[in-house]
Amino acid sequence: LKFLWSGQTEAANAFSGAIEQNPIDDLTLLAPKIVSASLMVPKYVLEPDVTYTFTIKVGYAETWDDPGATTSEEVVVFVGRSPIKVNVAGGSRKAMKTNLLAVDSRTSLDPDFPDDLVEANEAWSFSYECSTPEGQACFPTSTNASLVDVRPCELSMETFEDLGTAYDVPSFSTEELQSDSYYCSHPDKRGVLILNMQNEKALNPGSGGELGNYTFVVIGHAHGREASVSFTIQVMAGDVAVPQVVIEPLETAKAVTTQRLKVIGDLTPKDKAQYGDNVVWGWTFFRKETNPKFSQQAAEEAEVNGEVYLVPESIYIEAIELEASEGQEIVLTSLTSNSLVLQSNTLRPSTTYALRLTATTPHPLKDDQGLTLEGYGELEIETAGPPP
Repeated sequence: LKFLWSGQTEAANAFSGAIEQNPIDDLTLLAPKIVSASLMVPKYVLEPDVTYTFTIKVGYAETWDDPGATTSEEVVVFVGRSPIKVNVAGGSRKAMKTNLLAVDSRTSLDPDFPDDLVEANEAWSFSYECSTPEGQACFPTSTNASLVDVRPCELSMETFEDLGTAYDVPSFSTEELQSDSYYCSHPDKRGVLILNMQNEKALNPGSGGELGNYTFVVIGHAHGREASVSFTIQVMAGDVAVPQVVIEPLETAKAVTTQRLKVIGDLTPKDKAQYGDNVVWGWTFFRKETNPKFSQQAAEEAEVNGEVYLVPESIYIEAIELEASEGQEIVLTSLTSNSLVLQSNTLRPSTTYALRLTATTPHPLKDDQGLTLEGYGELEIETAGPPP
């Protein structure tokens, strides 16, 4: 038998929008072997937003030129762009009111361009939202959750450290209604937003020693695609910083449920040097679900009337499917370890999870009283759909 592959493309003209079909003159530029029964096309070779039609001709060598002695079959493949993934260093965590805070999204991922650095890539852009538990704006400069007028930071010669990374200290404005009194974006590192926690009107702790909870959303845009991630900052008063936990982000936009999932977290180098192995670890798991109290109609009516609708569209609940029952192996590592391995086929397809790693350490000033400090980091992951 003899085999021969050929192909053609179909795509919209970038200027006129008209659909154009063009033969692929040299298919070996896409697939090195076109005379075998199978056609193997390497990754990153096909163009996005293009429909490819691959045709295989089959016949005997001695009658190859006889049209009646050969047969053919075709397969049509539409190539779309992969979903992007927005990552934020640290995820949900606790933060001290007396410190500056960096919302760092530079580990965000575009699977179609895996080697591109987000911080230097003009194709990437970010916008931000922040709301209180009551659904109000976090800063005096905004009337809703959106962070408006995000200006480039004017950087000083000083630096501060957050989650083990050094950042330049901005020279924040002192005007109450200027956005750069409360936040600004790093001028040279795309994806870094610096929050002025030291401003008394920004992200205050709760009263009575309670935590002030603020929900942030980071929306990323790249090559015509959009993705977002949400996380909560619990703002604390006091002078002693809680231990900071960082979980390594996944290398893929979505986790495959039919494969084991491995996640590793740790303290920042500074905290690791201070506490060493004197850390108690703990994992907890949450699943994102539609809020049964949310009403789309009520939300639309509130928007028309210029009112704030306080009910969130989605909430996180305990992921009970990750609780091991008798005879089941779901979590293959200890829940008191800083590494986590989940058995395959335990996560639900097309679902968003939050994996939280908590670190409990001795209080550096009151260890003799048996007091401890507790910090945590969180990783939000989205699982891929079920197998076809």
